[in-house]
Amino acid sequence: MVGLNPLTGPNDERFGPRFPALTGMYDADLRQLAHRCGHDLGLEDCLHEGIYFHTAGPVYETPATSRILLHLGCDAIGMSTTQETIVARHLNMTIFAISMITDTENLDKKSELILTHAEVLNVANQRAPVLARLLEKMVTCL
Repeated sequence: MVGLNPLTGPNDERFGPRFPALTGMYDADLRQLAHRCGHDLGLEDCLHEGIYFHTAGPVYETPATSRILLHLGCDAIGMSTTQETIVARHLNMTIFAISMITDTENLDKKSELILTHAEVLNVANQRAPVLARLLEKMVTCL
């Protein structure tokens, strides 16, 4: 829906079909593994599956944009992951994606919160050790 697609342009059939289907592209076994490992590490409250909406960056969404996307059923909004996933699907790769939520935008209509990149990086740095533990556990279980 963003309008920017990494597959735009000539297609080389050696890499994948002109119009790859995106339904069910995240590997069910790897998703289950993530939940099992998260459970083993006591991270059940940190792991959620949902609908990720890709926005074109580099900008942070407004509270109004967040509210409308959440109203439409989106669980997370971000500028990454989707483009890489589309290319991986085109190449028929096994796909697992995980997003660290670093911006819990205030959805109050009267909010004057102005998010900075420094704040997002600070949250990412705080949460990185937890994500690293999960990924290390997953790799050892493969």
